[in-house]
Amino acid sequence: MDDKKEKEKVQDIVDKSMISLGIDVGIVTGLYRAFEKHNRKCTSVQLAKTAGLKERYVREWLGGMVAAELIYLDENDEYTLPISAEYMESHGKASIGRLMSNHFHQLLEVMKDETKPGYDIYNVKGLTTFMESERERPGSLWYTGGSFVKDEIEPIINWRKKEAGKAIKLMDLGCGSGAVSFEIAKHIPDIEIVGIDENESVIANANKRAQSNGLKSCSFEHCKGEDMSEKYNGSIDVVLMMDVLHDMADSDACMQSIRKILKPGGYIVAFDPPLHSNPRLNKGDLTYGGFYFISLFICLPNSLSRDAAIGHGMGWGYEDRKKYVEDWGFKICKLSEEEDVDEIKMRIVGQMI
Repeated sequence: MDDKKEKEKVQDIVDKSMISLGIDVGIVTGLYRAFEKHNRKCTSVQLAKTAGLKERYVREWLGGMVAAELIYLDENDEYTLPISAEYMESHGKASIGRLMSNHFHQLLEVMKDETKPGYDIYNVKGLTTFMESERERPGSLWYTGGSFVKDEIEPIINWRKKEAGKAIKLMDLGCGSGAVSFEIAKHIPDIEIVGIDENESVIANANKRAQSNGLKSCSFEHCKGEDMSEKYNGSIDVVLMMDVLHDMADSDACMQSIRKILKPGGYIVAFDPPLHSNPRLNKGDLTYGGFYFISLFICLPNSLSRDAAIGHGMGWGYEDRKKYVEDWGFKICKLSEEEDVDEIKMRIVGQMI
């Protein structure tokens, strides 16, 4: 092993982590949008004025972006943003690092102290607002807008409609403020959507948004996943879980309830980050590395926050997650003849058998 090469690798990653904070500053302050108003070329004074920021701070930010070769500076002291603001703002992972850092000391406590469980995902300050905006941002890792619904969800719903011969009922389990439910309701007719979440405030917000947007096909209820079987027993055609399964502290109890609420032949559709279950297979991919650390700060503590404390997190990975769904009595389905269900991806579709 080349010691010098390994040290350079560490330094490179540390430097990149600092630059990602700079990218986030540009997203939050609207600096990329301000660049667009000058056709992506202007002085620091012009940029600061357009963004409504102090020029000296903007100039320091520009210096870092120039050093990283994300922005270019010419001999006339004009700065050029080479790619669109939309693309720069699509990298929401730059922002999530800021949310993670708010819980640095809390993470250290739960890592060290055997008497302390993890912490609830809804206690991660700013996460709900962040996810709402990312769900609606085209190009985002977490985007669930029209094209996502058309490609990833509509085929399953159409299968079920054809099988049922009538309108169907979908449950958005762990719905948050309802972003995914709203997109489905906008793009797919003849479907009733019920969203459930254990956080009361996001449910109140979801119902308010549904009412204000006139989305009568959507309703939302405060309920834990493991407690839903009594009310919805045998009434659901499709259960959707968007970035939920790997976060659960008691996924076994939830899967048991899912089997009870689904109609015969109903579907489960689970979206989770596409990591390999074997960490050796994730080697050399910084995207995968980023997923692990998001999980360390957010997903894993939530999965260890209750009595069951199953502790999946993102590191659970596609292969083991797929086997888990199969072990609960679901046949894994593919959306096309060409699709390989053994190839890692975000989506797992299972039909109850």
